[in-house]
Order: sequence, then structure tokens, then C-alpha cells
Amino acid sequence: MILVNKYILSILTGNFASAITIWPFIFLRDKRSASDPILVNHEKIHLKQQLEMLLLFFYIIYALDYIRNRMNGMNSRVAYFNIRFEKEAYAYEKDLNYLSNRKAYHWWRL
Repeated sequence: MILVNKYILSILTGNFASAITIWPFIFLRDKRSASDPILVNHEKIHLKQQLEMLLLFFYIIYALDYIRNRMNGMNSRVAYFNIRFEKEAYAYEKDLNYLSNRKAYHWWRL
């Protein structure tokens, strides 16, 4: 379910992101973003990742990846882009058929 709520994004990302996925919702900054197929596909990839990780484990690994990246000297932006879940989502966001062909736990191979 897609919801437009810039306040949720502001609270959860400090205005860093234009979208965030917290199963089962995709929160977007504005209505225009809902018509961006690449952005929506990126977030749908996160929905799939969250489900296969039973939600809680997704958030734990996501946070641990970010912390590990920061401890390895990456700035916050680089650390974010090097989170394994983000790597998969960015790598395949333009492939609008990706989710129908995606192998489970593909993020682990990146």
C-alpha cells in the first residue's frame, strides 16, 4: 500500500529519502513520486526483502550493515548505498520485471 506522507519521511529519514518502506507500507514524499515506476519498483524490492527476512531480521541486518559501514570509515551517504539491501534495490530498480524473476535472498550475493 502506497501512502503519501512527507512528515513520516522527515521523522524517519531526516529528509534524506524521497521514499521509505515499512512493511506493508511504502511512504512517499509527494503524489508525483507515486507515478515514478523506478522509485516504486525500488521500494517494492524492499517489501520483498522484508518479507523473506520475516521483517525483524531485515531491520536488524539493515542497521548492522549501516553501522559496520560507518565503522569502516564511510560517510553516512556512502554507508547507506553500501547496505546490502540497498545494493540490490538500486541495481534492479530499473528492471520493472525483476520481482517476477528474482531469486530469494539475492541481496546476499551482492
